[in-house]
Amino acid sequence: MPASRIVRRKVEIYATTLFEFASRVGTEAQALDALERFVESVSEVRSTVLVLAELGKGNLLPEVARDYEASIESGLFDATEAGLVAKTLDAAERNEHHEARVRDDLNKLAATMTDEVMQLLGVIGTGSDRRLLPMVLAKYKSVVDVKAATVPVEVTTAMPLDEELRASIIRKMTSELGKPVYLMEHVDPAIIGGLVLEMGDELRDASIRTQLENMRQTLTNPSVGGDGK
Repeated sequence: MPASRIVRRKVEIYATTLFEFASRVGTEAQALDALERFVESVSEVRSTVLVLAELGKGNLLPEVARDYEASIESGLFDATEAGLVAKTLDAAERNEHHEARVRDDLNKLAATMTDEVMQLLGVIGTGSDRRLLPMVLAKYKSVVDVKAATVPVEVTTAMPLDEELRASIIRKMTSELGKPVYLMEHVDPAIIGGLVLEMGDELRDASIRTQLENMRQTLTNPSVGGDGK
């Protein structure tokens, strides 16, 4: 079998297996969120997810997250496996100067990653197949778009969503799409304000950045005269 066919087959197996794991407990969209974070982390060679992947034990994630939170506050760790992992993360992330990002990642991964998903990502993320992760993510997205019972909606805001706005977006999108939705939240201060929604191939950009850019193009368009012609 040619190498390209082997790669495509591996990618398909990883993506469909991940979907099967997640669909058993109804977390297909949550697994997509976790996979995106995993791909981003590995591509940036951040130790957060790499250490967790090497551990390959998703059941410890909540404990690791709690111990990491405690380390930020007090610098103390429990003498447990989760505590040792949290201590390793703490030392690595202090060297890389993004402790706050790690705290956010850990909490969100703990909320979205089942044991089976964590173990599968551990297999992919710590071996030579790590280079396939972007392709696995793309394939998994396509499977979710077709088969998932819950619709993943990516929402980008300039600041983290508060509970009221989060609930409002979920209600609106659930009513509009006729299916439950899961929000994949991203923060990008560059959009200034407003929000950007992505659902599969559909993009709805209601950001202030885009509104300002549209206004700038209108004002600088030489074809628009004072009479509006």
